[in-house]
Amino acid sequence: EDWKPDHHQEESGNTDVGDYFPDGDTAGSASDPNAGVGFSSGAAAGSTGGGAENRLGDLLSSKGAEVRTVERQTYTDVKFEAHPWRIDGDFASGDPRYDLTFNTATNIAETEIMVEPNSMTFEDYVAGWTADSDPNWEVTPTEGTLDRRGGAETFFDVRWNGSAVMKGEHFGTLVIVLPNDQFSYTYKFRVTVA
Repeated sequence: EDWKPDHHQEESGNTDVGDYFPDGDTAGSASDPNAGVGFSSGAAAGSTGGGAENRLGDLLSSKGAEVRTVERQTYTDVKFEAHPWRIDGDFASGDPRYDLTFNTATNIAETEIMVEPNSMTFEDYVAGWTADSDPNWEVTPTEGTLDRRGGAETFFDVRWNGSAVMKGEHFGTLVIVLPNDQFSYTYKFRVTVA
């Protein structure tokens, strides 16, 4: 008698999981390698085509695949608080990206900052202003996903939309929070209206 694995032995106590080849079917022959290649059960049973190559191609194709979008997590309880000691950009350094001059012709002060990704994975972010910031500061985008480390930078457009009659200095502290990473970036801005 031919040797059979335990799960094909009668009374072995193991469950027979079936045979992928119908009775009398073989996995091809020397003269025709595709002869008899067919599946009556399992994932390959529903595939169509002439030979094993076509069946595999059908199995691996995206034909009839369902594409689903991932529901984005919402972050409603994020508090925008400046980091106590680490400031990523500060007007006090004299950097013009953070120390803005109000343009009376356009009635706006505007700059762009860049955040380089530093996490091993993609990270959601939420951007906003601390409670003590002048209410005329705006940032876009206010939410999104940072690329992973080594990926593309994310750019933020920062504006102060006050008016020329609001003489003096106006301060704003932008905080970009990564809620899933318990990490944040802090930027301090000043605009001067002469």
